[in-house]
Amino acid sequence: MGEVRKLQKKLRQIENLEIKISLTPEERFKISRKAELRSRLAELQLQLSGPQQTLGIVGDGKKEKMKRQVEDAPEALPSQTPPASKILKGEKESKAQATPAPAARQRKTGVEAEIGRQQERAEPAKVSDHCRNMSGGIPDSEKEQQLRQEEAEFASLRASWEKAKFRLRLLEGHNDIVTCVVAVDNLVVSGSRDTTVKVWHVPTATEHKNLGGHTGGVTCLSAPPLEYCKRLASLSLILLSSSLPLFLCLSDPCSFLHHLLLLRLLLHPPPPSPLALLSLIALSPAWSLSLSDKERFILSGSADCYVKIWALTIGQCVKSIYTFNAVTALCFVPEEDGYIITGSDGGKVQAWSWHTFENCQSINAHQEAVTSIQSQGPLVFSSSAEGGVSVWENQCWDRDPLRLLHHWSSQVTGCGGGPDGRLTLSPRGDRVFLAHGRAWLKILHWRTGTTSRLTNHSSITGVTDCVHQTGGLLIGSCYDLANGESTLNLFSMPQCQYLASLTWPDAPRILCFAAWTTGSGDHRWVTGGRNLIVWEQLSSSGKQRGDVTVKRDSRLDCCSLESEESTEDEEETDDYEDDTDEGKGVEDAGSSSWLRCVLQ
Repeated sequence: MGEVRKLQKKLRQIENLEIKISLTPEERFKISRKAELRSRLAELQLQLSGPQQTLGIVGDGKKEKMKRQVEDAPEALPSQTPPASKILKGEKESKAQATPAPAARQRKTGVEAEIGRQQERAEPAKVSDHCRNMSGGIPDSEKEQQLRQEEAEFASLRASWEKAKFRLRLLEGHNDIVTCVVAVDNLVVSGSRDTTVKVWHVPTATEHKNLGGHTGGVTCLSAPPLEYCKRLASLSLILLSSSLPLFLCLSDPCSFLHHLLLLRLLLHPPPPSPLALLSLIALSPAWSLSLSDKERFILSGSADCYVKIWALTIGQCVKSIYTFNAVTALCFVPEEDGYIITGSDGGKVQAWSWHTFENCQSINAHQEAVTSIQSQGPLVFSSSAEGGVSVWENQCWDRDPLRLLHHWSSQVTGCGGGPDGRLTLSPRGDRVFLAHGRAWLKILHWRTGTTSRLTNHSSITGVTDCVHQTGGLLIGSCYDLANGESTLNLFSMPQCQYLASLTWPDAPRILCFAAWTTGSGDHRWVTGGRNLIVWEQLSSSGKQRGDVTVKRDSRLDCCSLESEESTEDEEETDDYEDDTDEGKGVEDAGSSSWLRCVLQ
């Protein structure tokens, strides 16, 4: 397994090198060995997969930890598993306390073994009593009926996804990798390392606007809700309501307060002082805006240290905010007057007022670059390259609105020392789903700090780059370092049950993802990376043929969701050192290399 992990690390490093803009001769040589390393990794996987493995764990270098769990778990014997144990977690714990360990059971002989079997046969009755006590006297029959109904609904959902069809359309226009995407109505907005933000018309798959203005790679995008867009548009219209031929806008270099002062002077001028008035007017930009109350705005963050606010209809920047640090993540918090939350490459989290565009708070929240920021109601979640996750409460104050509720370090999240240094998150209730370049998704219960993991690939050579939730689905991207295959894995929420995997020939690695649904309930997705692709769901009963292959990996059914009482094997994978020259020569492809490559 040691050589497998070394090859896995080398392939990850090569993947990171491939997205760099410029390469040294040494780096080009390392990339040239990609096919050789993949071939060697495939040979090792073939050796590790064999008849000696336990049923349910099939080849592809599956972790020994998973193998031991299938071999040692008492629940693996169907005749000894009480049906009611599938209902409540507490019932499983009760059964675990009453059931002897496998090693102790092997020592039983004769009468002792017979007594043990009688106790196990009696266990369902005990669990049923326990279930009635915990559920307030609800009969087992009703519980079992509810369970059967849930299983039937899941089976129907799984069958519908097995028949799903998608049409793929390539959106061409960016000159470098696409780092972020958002969807607004019938438009897709993409940001790229080529410094541009592009707006695409989905029905025609054509470029609608090219928003140029950043001088560094665009790293993140966010779309404020329509209500907050109306507020900004109405504010702009107020400023344009004067009768002067020279209109004003919310744009640099003047501040918002300056515009209000100027507006007051225009509406209630003092005794004649035309020279002073003209000097104030000269400070404001000399181009006009024509914004309707249906105008949509987009926020973009860049390595040039700016956050820009774009009006999509006119394709113009209406405000630029200088943050003094390369912006690596941002989100909009729709609470009270609204807030823009940004993260920097130095680990700083900042809050900005949507009403005044002034900085409300700056916090040195993380040790390394902030890689993802998401909001859920008044809560804000931030993650960083070192593997930490912070949870903030937005108190909606004019100053210092963010209050730290919890900070979970990499020792708790288990995401430290990741190969890509890119931890993305997606919150839901008390859980946060984390993607950090491994074959699984981490699930952090942010109130308690407990973690579990959801298998997203049947081989340790799989890496998960992004995670997204939409319409009752959890979607995780997965890229296989061994063969270059890229897939999207679908899980039903909230149980995280595996549904299906979607792929297509020569699918590129997916680095970012956005989703929405049409009025008829059909899914529309957009994926970004080396290519920008729109997914359009087709009618499963129609004659039109889809471009996507739907498949199911039974190995994800066997071992999808696990608790994490021990991370010994995981640490073993993350922390080994490559003693070859290649491991020493690709320092730039280390823990935060993905982010470095994006910022370059």
